[in-house]
Amino acid sequence: MHKFSFTVFMTLMAFCIVSSKSVQEAQSVELNEKIRIIVENILKERERKTSAENSDIYLQNRVEYLETKVKTMEAKLVEQKETIADLQNEIRGIHDIAEAIFEMKTENIIENSTKVERSSSIRRQYHGITENGRRVRRAAAVGNVAFSAYLTNTNSHTVIGQAIKFDQVLLNNGSGYNAYTGAFTAPVTGVYLFSFHFDTRKLTFIRLVVNGVNQVDAVANPHTNAQSRQSQSMGGNTAIVHVKHGQAVLVEAYEIPDAETASSDTFRLCTFSGVLLY
Repeated sequence: MHKFSFTVFMTLMAFCIVSSKSVQEAQSVELNEKIRIIVENILKERERKTSAENSDIYLQNRVEYLETKVKTMEAKLVEQKETIADLQNEIRGIHDIAEAIFEMKTENIIENSTKVERSSSIRRQYHGITENGRRVRRAAAVGNVAFSAYLTNTNSHTVIGQAIKFDQVLLNNGSGYNAYTGAFTAPVTGVYLFSFHFDTRKLTFIRLVVNGVNQVDAVANPHTNAQSRQSQSMGGNTAIVHVKHGQAVLVEAYEIPDAETASSDTFRLCTFSGVLLY
């Protein structure tokens, strides 16, 4: 009897052990499945964030590209307006000369009997009318060609030969000044007055050039002082020069490889201006 009870007891123990192992295996499978789901969710979230970041970068690059295209098209539009203005001036001049020649021929036929005496007068009239045509074309331009611009930011690392791009335009009659390049392209040949000024906290040399040829220079050398406003200095110059149609006039840094032009929209200390005198 005792032997039978012991056998039953051992059988029950073995069954409990097997049942316990089955429960543990089931829990292990369930835990592994939960871990797998969590890992998949983490990977999906990371993939989503990466895709969003790539999309933001693409959109930013696209916006920058479109902004560049807009600036380029605006610059081309300004050039086209300049070309149209030049052609209109030339057409008016040709029309004046054609009328003068027609009048001379008519007078020559009517007054054929006094051709010798009239010839010198006709020549004088022709030259006078031609010169008057030039004056008329110039008169149309005088007062219509003038510009003034200032710099809205500070460039602390201006290199030699770098044009100062005065990006904020106050006046641009005649559309000669280009804020994207910093250059004024003469829409008509004539005598111009140009003036420029700049502020700096470094030793800086600036000059006015016409088609790359130096006209006048300016230098500023700030004082050494702990207070920032007392360590600034301004320079500038003015010139009256003859500029041909199509020549470019700009202000550029030279001499010092690491110059500075200090300005802002609040303190408009760097300026560039010009006007056609005659």
